[in-house]
Amino acid sequence: MSTTLEQLQLRIASIEGDVATLKRHLLPSAVETPEMRGQRMWSDAKRSQTAISTAAAETFAAMGIVGQPIGIEKLHAMMLGEGVNPEDCQLSREVLAMREE
Repeated sequence: MSTTLEQLQLRIASIEGDVATLKRHLLPSAVETPEMRGQRMWSDAKRSQTAISTAAAETFAAMGIVGQPIGIEKLHAMMLGEGVNPEDCQLSREVLAMREE
């Protein structure tokens, strides 16, 4: 079984995150200034972005969500085409009914 570039990137991001976590535990929080904490959080976020984007894309694909967002106007048109009345407030009624159960 061959390892893809994406899998290697995910592994590296995971290892880098583990190393950063270990460093945080070894470095007393009193030594970390607010500026240092901000820089650390920013670098953690940048390092995690590839893994997060990949996981989100895989999740959306598994759910059948592909392509770009359709926009509110097209969503409303699709809902009207399916017979949904925007004045109905069906979701609100369902939530209220569930609360009463």
